[in-house]
Amino acid sequence: DTVTPLEGTILLLQVGTETAFTVRAFDGDITDAVELTVDAQTGLPVRTSVSPLVLSGQNGGAANVATRIFSMTPFEPQAGLVFDACFTAKNSNTDALGESINVRRCVKLRIMRPELAWTSANETAGTTPLEGDTLITYPGCSVDIPLYANAVWYKVVYGYEAFVFEFDGSLTRSGDILGASISSPHPSPVISPNSFVNIQTNYSHSGIFRYFPPVSVAGRRLRVCLTASDEFQLETIQRCVFITTGNCKACLAEGQTLTGLAAEYDTDWLQVWATNPRLGNPDKARQAGALVNVGVQYVARGGETVQSLAIRFFLTSSKILDANPEFVARSGGREVATNRALIPNQQLCIIPPMCQVECKAVVPTHQTQDSERWAWRPNWTRRNLNPLLHCPMF
Repeated sequence: DTVTPLEGTILLLQVGTETAFTVRAFDGDITDAVELTVDAQTGLPVRTSVSPLVLSGQNGGAANVATRIFSMTPFEPQAGLVFDACFTAKNSNTDALGESINVRRCVKLRIMRPELAWTSANETAGTTPLEGDTLITYPGCSVDIPLYANAVWYKVVYGYEAFVFEFDGSLTRSGDILGASISSPHPSPVISPNSFVNIQTNYSHSGIFRYFPPVSVAGRRLRVCLTASDEFQLETIQRCVFITTGNCKACLAEGQTLTGLAAEYDTDWLQVWATNPRLGNPDKARQAGALVNVGVQYVARGGETVQSLAIRFFLTSSKILDANPEFVARSGGREVATNRALIPNQQLCIIPPMCQVECKAVVPTHQTQDSERWAWRPNWTRRNLNPLLHCPMF
């Protein structure tokens, strides 16, 4: 019957999607019984079904018609394979003048594998960044990475793998990135999802990787491998970029003041204002995303320790460690970080004290009528004073 696919027809099937077709045979001699069976030599692949035989007349009883419905929903292990589905139609002619006839019809079933490809920034502006691109951000700032991938037949699911840089340049696999998320589709795609290239089943799928690094990861450098997979994880492509979260700067949140930002860094508004003299009123709410300084970047000569820097800058070691959480994390804890020798060009954020200082002060022991005598009293700490006025300088 013309309803049945032709001999050698190749049907393209998709994993997880049902494909069905009708197999029909007829005999013009209404006295003959028609059988329609699955070919015993080839059988059928798993995840297939064939409906029971339905017999009916054609043209008011001019022929006997046998019909069955073939159905298959491929699953993951079958992707990329080709199967034969063969059927045999047979009439059982009881008339001595006729002969029984067998007719065989085979159809090929090709289970398609996904074909994935990135749409990159060098092809269309505003799409996926190139391999090895570097992005720099700061706590509270948003990093938005557009994701665009073409996929033949299948949908695209986006993900990522993250690796943290250690002091020696080696990489340690990280789990989920604090402050990172992926959503799909992109809220404002630059490529229509209905577009296709050469093949009508090749669609563009968009997404966005969004990263709001918190204060706790200031100073962290990541290698983020963005991934695009089909929904069955049959194929995966990746594109790796570098994201550096700087320290000593931060983006203000909506309505946030310098006083509010200072609280996040356990300091005071005067110190933040001192490193941003053009900002004016510290209690004025700022525009979201405004980048401000929270300290001064110290570049090590090599050999210094947090403890030595604390004495030098009238701070406690704890204050320096609080301002450099990634240094603490990569060192293996606060105790190790305190005494760790810095390598040349290593950077730490120093938040200079304005209202709180830690220093060894000079205090009088006694005074005579003809002279003043002063003596050092070690480890005497004077707080809430300006270091330029109250700490000895050498």
